[in-house]
Amino acid sequence: MDRPPSPLFRQVAIDAASGTQIGAALTTHWRGVAAFTAVAFVLLAALIAFVAVVEYSPVHRVAAFVDARGGLVRLKAPLDGRVTRLAVSDGAIVRKGDLLAVIGSERLREEGGGERTAVRQSLEAEKATIEREIDAARQEAAVNRLMLERRLHGLREERETLRADIRSGERLLASLVAQSDHVASVAAEGYLPRQQAAQKRDEVSAQESRLASARGAAARVERDIETSEAERRLVDARLAGVIENRQRSSGELNRLRVQSEMDAEQVVRAPQDGRVSFASLAEGQSVEAGQPLFTIAPQDDPLIVKLLVAPAAVASVRPGVEFKLAFRAYPQERFGLFAAKIDSVNEVPSLPSEVPQAAGGSEPMFVATASLPGALHGTHGEVLPLKPGMLADALVPIESRTVLAWLLDPILRGLNDSVGRAARGGGAEARR
Repeated sequence: MDRPPSPLFRQVAIDAASGTQIGAALTTHWRGVAAFTAVAFVLLAALIAFVAVVEYSPVHRVAAFVDARGGLVRLKAPLDGRVTRLAVSDGAIVRKGDLLAVIGSERLREEGGGERTAVRQSLEAEKATIEREIDAARQEAAVNRLMLERRLHGLREERETLRADIRSGERLLASLVAQSDHVASVAAEGYLPRQQAAQKRDEVSAQESRLASARGAAARVERDIETSEAERRLVDARLAGVIENRQRSSGELNRLRVQSEMDAEQVVRAPQDGRVSFASLAEGQSVEAGQPLFTIAPQDDPLIVKLLVAPAAVASVRPGVEFKLAFRAYPQERFGLFAAKIDSVNEVPSLPSEVPQAAGGSEPMFVATASLPGALHGTHGEVLPLKPGMLADALVPIESRTVLAWLLDPILRGLNDSVGRAARGGGAEARR
């Protein structure tokens, strides 16, 4: 009779495999595990409460710069040339219309010499020619006037002589008429021959003829005098016309000269009151057209901050939004952040070329204006000076939501997209 097979393991091993010893170990360490598990559940609940209650707001980092409320005025060189005169110093207070600088430009000709000098010499030569023509016209008029004065003097003397002759002839005629009448009356009574009375009448007739001739000569002299006086007036009028014409030409030459001077020399004046500043600029320095020369900041004008907002962040930048500023001149690690508030945002974006501080950008941007407190104070209470043109970074909050809302936002957005696609698919199937 066959014997039954012996077991592979002893009873002790089977009991150990059944967990008797492991259960005893667990029973020994259970209290510590329970405490650890309770602490873990408490921490998990605190974490869930934290993400459900605490709000988090990400920020847009927007480039900003300090500016004057009235705006800075930047003056550029109007032409290529050289600074022939610098009338102000850096930091000077100027009034509107004050002279700042004079920019001179004179191109050189191929044959040598300055173009401006050549134009000036040509205009001076033409002006000298006009002056000589005026002098010649005055001399000719003086000669003609002298000849006419001599003629008039002779005619006036002849007129006076004829008038005297006429007066004498009239007296003689009156005497002859009286004699003729007396002789005629005596001859009529027969005391004198009639032939003698006829002779007296002939003398009266001859005197009347001589008197008429003298009167005719006097009339001719009067006409010659009037003609000579008219000729003298004509000489004066011609001279005045020549002088006026030449002076008009001289005035045109002066205008051309002034225009040439203006074209070759530009005066830069202050467009408003303020404090002027400029970089390395000195008399005799060469400048190019469009090169910045001066910056004028309105005096006692409050400072503001202008933000250069990209289109992607413009929805978060609204009037009334409070944000923090980190000035690059005052590092955040040492001086901290400074509070500011947005006042306005431009409705129309500006091109990078329109905003000097945005040089190097490629996309349009919206310019926002923010107000600053009256003075900035450091961590130890010291006043931090601000100047127009200082750069800063504006930390503009996007949206304030709980941490849980931010964590669930991608999931909820994905669910909404899935539901929307399903709804669109069902509507399309129904239409088919």
